[in-house]
Amino acid sequence: MMHTYPKKTLRLIILFVNLAIPLGGMSTDIFLPSLPAMTAFFMSSDTMIQLSITFFALGLSIGQFIIGPISDNLGRRKPVFLGILLQITTTLTIIFTRSIITVDFARFLQGLGAAVMMVPSRAMLADCFHGAQLKRHFTYITASFSIGPIIAPFIGGYLQHTFGWHSNFIFIVIFLSLLLLMIFALPETMEHRKALSMKKIKNSYSYFLNNTFFMSSVLLAGVFLAFTSIFNVTGPFLIQETLHRSAIFYGYMALLSGACWFFGNLTNRYTQQIHWKTKLHIVMPLMILNGIIFVYISSTTISIAKFIVPVLIMIYLAGILFPMMVAETLSQFKKDAGSANGILFSLVWIVFSLFTFIGSQIHPNNALPIAYLYLCIAIISYLFFILRFINCDIDSTP
Repeated sequence: MMHTYPKKTLRLIILFVNLAIPLGGMSTDIFLPSLPAMTAFFMSSDTMIQLSITFFALGLSIGQFIIGPISDNLGRRKPVFLGILLQITTTLTIIFTRSIITVDFARFLQGLGAAVMMVPSRAMLADCFHGAQLKRHFTYITASFSIGPIIAPFIGGYLQHTFGWHSNFIFIVIFLSLLLLMIFALPETMEHRKALSMKKIKNSYSYFLNNTFFMSSVLLAGVFLAFTSIFNVTGPFLIQETLHRSAIFYGYMALLSGACWFFGNLTNRYTQQIHWKTKLHIVMPLMILNGIIFVYISSTTISIAKFIVPVLIMIYLAGILFPMMVAETLSQFKKDAGSANGILFSLVWIVFSLFTFIGSQIHPNNALPIAYLYLCIAIISYLFFILRFINCDIDSTP
């Protein structure tokens, strides 16, 4: 039977989860305005600096894949505590090193620590809520995840301009330290822990990996999140180096992209009466149309408006669909909340890391390669949806 906590304790749990979850995005996005400056500091190539985003996403994906069953066995507080400590240690390493190789390796471990913190944090909600209430909170935390991309680059642009790139990572250490203090006030929300059995883990993972609805939903969610990753790795260099704008200006552009993602999440929240399949059939063709327009206007001269407006539209549309797919999927697998959370977000971040790697191979002097990439992703993902979901058995409304 689910434990009933006092309202004050529930509010604290919800607050902690909604502060911890955005950190995954903040840990990447806050130093995006500093990418060109870090390239100069480490005397490295653009690609090596961009790969620090890929390594973080890879660590985040691998960590989420393994931590779910561990969290179901150890509970929530211990893994969260260890994850925060690992992030603090690796972030301090980045601050004091002068080696780009060390930065990339530390970023991988930092992503691993973020996963160990985030998966049990999300599972806390499944421990405390159920039914429509649980689905609503899952929708809220995916919306709170978007807060990181909204405020992080904006803060990072000013920190870069005023104090240099180190200050971005110092900010992360301070944020993590506050979460570390909060964890001592939280209860252990998991009452009935599961034995850590390799056979059960294998069976559980096989169940999820062989579930057509689960895997198809996860891949689509990963693609929707990946629309932001392309801008993350190409935007700083295109805006600051090709268009000769400042880190602060880029911070404002990233702020706009985060705001579009957030308002996309809100649009999903206020259109929940629309069936999820219907919503996909409406939004995804709009993404294709926007991609076609993006390619057309990028085939001539480059400007901030020609680049940023279609990117913002694409991110807004993806922001509608991402929380919908996450909430719809997790609400179907409440019994194994830790494992479902871990596998889902692991695969989502694997897709994200793949697209950051693809984006890091683009060195645009204009926006056309980015426009073509957006268009191709939109077309392929819509075809995938049609082929995989046409006979899907799950037919509930988020």
